[in-house]
Amino acid sequence: IIHHLRQQAIRAREHEEDLAWRRLLVEQSRDGIVILDRGGKVWEANRCFADMLGYTAEEISKLHVWDWDAQWSREELHAMVARVDIKGAHLQTRHRRKDGQLLEVEISSNGAEFDGNKLVFCVCRDVSERNQARDALAVSEEKYRIIFENQHYCVAIFEVATWHLLDVNDAYVRMYGYSRAELLGGMTILDLS
Repeated sequence: IIHHLRQQAIRAREHEEDLAWRRLLVEQSRDGIVILDRGGKVWEANRCFADMLGYTAEEISKLHVWDWDAQWSREELHAMVARVDIKGAHLQTRHRRKDGQLLEVEISSNGAEFDGNKLVFCVCRDVSERNQARDALAVSEEKYRIIFENQHYCVAIFEVATWHLLDVNDAYVRMYGYSRAELLGGMTILDLS
């Protein structure tokens, strides 16, 4: 009996350590983690998720996914929660903070069964700054492209080490009489001198 009780105590301590370790991993995550029940209600959320949306832990625990998702309707969100399985899903959406500010969020989710209940585990990352930087880069590249293409002077971009042409504008094509494909198909600056 004593041996059995010791083994039970060891298993209980190991279980408590395992739970503490898992809690530490979830709470120390730099990403927001939220677990939803099959109805879309918060079953559990880490501090990062609550902070990301500007709620207290107590406030976030009373919410449903449609209280913060700004992209889909309640019905669409219900259907999405129902569809998530163990293979999971990866998507981008917009979340509305408590103060009304919109965040662009990347979500990786998967479904799981726990004690007979379907749960959806979601890792949420605010990608607003990344997307703004991507959009700014696209605008900058488009401006560059317009200037490059509409230049009256010949402009060529080439690899310094090999002298291979990487890009040329229309004035360059007209001046040398080769097609853009020919120029960029392996020709070097030296081939044109």
